[in-house]
Amino acid sequence: MKKNTFLALFVAGSALLTACGGGGSAEKGGEKEKKAEKKEKTEMKDEKSAKEMTMMVDTSQSKAMWAGTLVGVYTHTGNVMLEKGMLTAKGDKITGGEFVIDMNSMVATDDNYNPEEDKTPEKLIGHLQADDFFAVKNHPTASFKIKSYDEASNTITGDLTVRGKTQEEKITDVKFNAEEGTAKGKLVFDRHEYDVAYTMSMKDMTINDEIEVMVDLKLNPKS
Repeated sequence: MKKNTFLALFVAGSALLTACGGGGSAEKGGEKEKKAEKKEKTEMKDEKSAKEMTMMVDTSQSKAMWAGTLVGVYTHTGNVMLEKGMLTAKGDKITGGEFVIDMNSMVATDDNYNPEEDKTPEKLIGHLQADDFFAVKNHPTASFKIKSYDEASNTITGDLTVRGKTQEEKITDVKFNAEEGTAKGKLVFDRHEYDVAYTMSMKDMTINDEIEVMVDLKLNPKS
């Protein structure tokens, strides 16, 4: 009788220990699921609540570097300064913005000149600012207004306005860092779309249709 009682107690105790052990494991599993769910909800909440910030362009430290090529000969390069600009962003995602370029600030930076042949940087800039090209007297600024930003391809789509004409263009290879306050990208456009061309067709044919602009911005949070 005592043996049977002892055996019954042993079996009951074993069953109790097994049940307790299983319950503890299930409880731990449930806690992990709750923590994971809570973390996911927090991340979603943080993403939704991320505030859009406005960053102003520091015109003294920002510039656009242009390049135009004489077909089969050489490339002229130069800089042009920004008059004003701003970007809006959520985290490191650009959501909008616009910047204005001062066309009167155009300078040449390459060495492809020969003063003896009356080819100087000053003369080149004079040609570029004349009515045949950028018509700076009547159109002293150019601008770009951001319409969208694709993170997957690092591409900004927006409206470029030159000589009073507006066309949709893309800025590619975009590198934006909100924490450092920097933004860079490359814009390539067909000058004929903006009537940037010599009236003499033979002379114009020696110049590549595409103009490349590398944008380098320094940004400060709006106060």
